[in-house]
Amino acid sequence: MIYANTKTVLNASMTAMVVILMILLAGNRVMAKAPKDAVSGVVPSPVSTKVIVWQANSKTLYTALKDVPAAYVRRGPGVNFEAVATVYNTEPITVTGRAKGSYWLQIDYRGQTSWLAGDLVKDREYFDLLPVIDVAALQPKTRPQQPYVGDIYEGVGGYMTANRDGAPMFSSIMKGYPAHLAGLKGGDLVIKIDGEDATNLSVYEAAAKIRGPKGSEVVLTIFRPKTNATIEFAIIRDTINLDTATYVCGVEPIRGFGKVWREHPEIQDALGCPYLNFRRDEHATRAAVQNFEHGWMLWLETDTVANVDPIYVFYADDGSFLRYADQELIDAHSYAPTPTGFYKVGDRFAKIYWEKIGEAGRQRLGNAINEARDSRGAFQEFRNGRMFWANESDTIYVIYRGYLDLDGDGRISWTQSWISFEDTFED
Repeated sequence: MIYANTKTVLNASMTAMVVILMILLAGNRVMAKAPKDAVSGVVPSPVSTKVIVWQANSKTLYTALKDVPAAYVRRGPGVNFEAVATVYNTEPITVTGRAKGSYWLQIDYRGQTSWLAGDLVKDREYFDLLPVIDVAALQPKTRPQQPYVGDIYEGVGGYMTANRDGAPMFSSIMKGYPAHLAGLKGGDLVIKIDGEDATNLSVYEAAAKIRGPKGSEVVLTIFRPKTNATIEFAIIRDTINLDTATYVCGVEPIRGFGKVWREHPEIQDALGCPYLNFRRDEHATRAAVQNFEHGWMLWLETDTVANVDPIYVFYADDGSFLRYADQELIDAHSYAPTPTGFYKVGDRFAKIYWEKIGEAGRQRLGNAINEARDSRGAFQEFRNGRMFWANESDTIYVIYRGYLDLDGDGRISWTQSWISFEDTFED
């Protein structure tokens, strides 16, 4: 749940090619009610297809995500602000303003003022009617000013996607919650819900039928492809706390990513399960890499959590990273000459190095110690981050972020970091 980019979700064109949708089977959400002076419109919803679009007297826009399954909610209007939560395309979005000089939208997210990239949101024709917010005084925060209200719902405790044929399928199960205790597994296909055929239901329709209040029962009939078995489960719904939930994954990574995954349980805890709603395994791509005295920079082509190519800046001093949108190619010598004994910053990275990270960032990163090089690459998405590999460095990199308990002391805190491993996998 992945990341400093103006478009922080899956490439819309990829969504059209791969019909894999994600929906959280964890509880009923409160839908926006229709004000008297509102104009009705249609947006995706697991329960109802009608929500309100524009409320004139309060200048509030009620809308939803556009063509993407999920997006990061940020603390401020820009990719350098912390991503504090994820909003899904099954949820209504209440927009209360827009940033001056941009289409970053101010939203009311669970009672807290937050921000969302406007190009990921429907009903763009209303944006100019929104109140303009002067955001000049806002500065990016590396940690939450206060914790967000936890994601607590009532349901069975599992994530559902559609399989390649569009049928509802559990992709992962939350440990210790009703679905897990009943014996459900990742990869189980839902064929009946309370005795009614579910094979022709969309993921949203199936999810709406499975969710319900704590203490109530739902009977699921599933088909388990691995054993060719049809099994019926009677499950008592319960309260689900997403902030503390851990998962039994439907699939595990393979090859080099799988080797790191199996040999380092702490990586499993940090990353969570593979993100099956749009990528079922690692994906080959092009990359570019450059090493610096105290870190490195990476570019990946065709990012799947955004529909632009991302550039990462990784700092070795504290294990932190920043993520930016792709930039125009600029000769670094147009900014400053290269110091003797070092290399020119690559044209792909120059604008970020000289304009975005600032003097303090350049001091932390240091000078380039090799040439920027194009490379074969691969990456795979996970719930809390991603793994990627660059052939030039023969290294597997892991980035993760979220509210995590990595030391096992029961205390959850915001964590964002990266770690690298030598790629020892051999075909």
